[in-house]
Amino acid sequence: MHLSKWRLNKLIIGARVLKTGISIVISLYLATWLGLPSPVLAGVAATFSVQPTVYRSFLNLVEQVTANFVGASVAIIIVLIFGNSPIWIGVGAILTILITLKTKSENHIGIALITLVVIMEAQEGTFIVFAVERFATIMLGVIAAFIVNIFFLPPKYESKLYMSILQYSENVLKFLQHDLESNLEPGDYNKRIDTLRLEHAKTEQLYSLFKDERKFYKKREAWKARKLVVYRQMITTSKRSFDMARKYHRVENDLHKMPISFQKKMVRQIEIFIRHHNQLLDSFSNIDHPKKIFEKTNLSELVRLLTILKEVKMNDEVVIFHLFTLVSAMYEYGEHLDHLQVLMDSFKNFHDNENLNPDFVNKSL
Repeated sequence: MHLSKWRLNKLIIGARVLKTGISIVISLYLATWLGLPSPVLAGVAATFSVQPTVYRSFLNLVEQVTANFVGASVAIIIVLIFGNSPIWIGVGAILTILITLKTKSENHIGIALITLVVIMEAQEGTFIVFAVERFATIMLGVIAAFIVNIFFLPPKYESKLYMSILQYSENVLKFLQHDLESNLEPGDYNKRIDTLRLEHAKTEQLYSLFKDERKFYKKREAWKARKLVVYRQMITTSKRSFDMARKYHRVENDLHKMPISFQKKMVRQIEIFIRHHNQLLDSFSNIDHPKKIFEKTNLSELVRLLTILKEVKMNDEVVIFHLFTLVSAMYEYGEHLDHLQVLMDSFKNFHDNENLNPDFVNKSL
């Protein structure tokens, strides 16, 4: 069983949910053990502090220290000068929000205001000691969440990104192949378009999270920078394939108005692109895959198709224009395929003993 995803009665408990619960428990126990007042404040702070990546957790720690310090400072100054009546608490809240926005910590206005209010409430004993204890209690929760995020179920977004790229790319190519074979019903076409858009958005999000992780571990795994470039090109190339597939579907009726020989050449070129893309995916996922097996995209053939289009005489010039846009989309897709192959070959030349796919990938993710 993978700890990063537990299924209980069809309810998925993700790592971030577990981390939040654990952070709250640890912060409450630590605050009680240290004898800090109102341990619940540490639990509240921990709730606000768990982030999806270690890098974002580190940024969150820095920003929350700033925001909490602003809230505590404003509270102390106002109480010492004006007191802690409800009116002055409201004034302090306004000042805290303004200063927090000025320091670009607007994402943590909530926790800053909590710090302000708990310090400006009715005090017991020496006010400065009271304020420092409340501030320390809140920061304990923030630090506990940061530590949990690093050491408990550290996120492995590369494996998820890897699987998402393969799934998205393969589904795009299947979609394109089925459209070439006219195996898509209108309702099915729209559903698959929506599904592919969601898959693309998910892949982009995972790429962003993995990029953040690489920033945090940059010195330890600098070689992943090249991998990141390949992943980016993988996503971009599949997006170009998706765009070309939609373009083909829109102008398919126009294509059927052209001579049969021209239609066959267009379809043949698209099929070459599909085979080339599939070969790149195979090479991407298999370290023992031969390097020189690719049926190279012949972009010059697309230029010849454009020349043929220019010479075709039709009464409806819109048909020719639509086909020009399709050939243009095909050319852009082919360029990205060639660039992807160059990047993958370059990666293997620099890292002979490393595979592009992460060695910790698990298909069940």
